[in-house]
Amino acid sequence: MRPLLRADVVACARALLAAPCWSAAFADILARAAEADRWRRAEGRLHPRFGDGSLEAATQGLAKVPEPAQGDRQYCACLAFIYRRLAGTVDNPS
Repeated sequence: MRPLLRADVVACARALLAAPCWSAAFADILARAAEADRWRRAEGRLHPRFGDGSLEAATQGLAKVPEPAQGDRQYCACLAFIYRRLAGTVDNPS
């Protein structure tokens, strides 16, 4: 997976908020990003369906809600869910 940017987390949250099960949707998005990143490294070009290996590109084609206000409780819970999950999957440099 590519290094994370704010846009990646926002796109992921928008997709999760449109999904019936956050855990399943997040696992699918991570799998798409990983597949695309492997493809990009091996082939030297973007994955035909999942893009460049970023979370944002991995959400392309998925249903998404409009970005909620920063104080929206459900959005905050979703962001917290994403960051907790990412903390367990992304290498920590410290």
